[in-house]
Amino acid sequence: MDHDSPAHVDARRRFFRDGRLRDLPRRHGARGPVLDLVAASVLDEGEHVDERQLTERLAGVVDDPVLMRRLLVDSGRVHRTADGSDYWLGQVPPEPTPTTGTADV
Repeated sequence: MDHDSPAHVDARRRFFRDGRLRDLPRRHGARGPVLDLVAASVLDEGEHVDERQLTERLAGVVDDPVLMRRLLVDSGRVHRTADGSDYWLGQVPPEPTPTTGTADV
């Protein structure tokens, strides 16, 4: 995932201070880049951690690590086992983009 994309650079500038998330965007669509940055800041590709480790790492980035853990799992950016004993980075499908110049015939 390209964390230097314009959306990620803008999210970093607008919502983070000194490596901590200061504000969560209110608009659902604007949250994606913020959640991407948080997930990438606490987990490496292929790394697996338990719930306690993930919550501790998130506490270094956000004020409410339990809420953020839930948002990351619900958005598919972080996956977990059914019993919550293992967490790892997920693959989020790209946001759909409107198509132009096409018409239904």
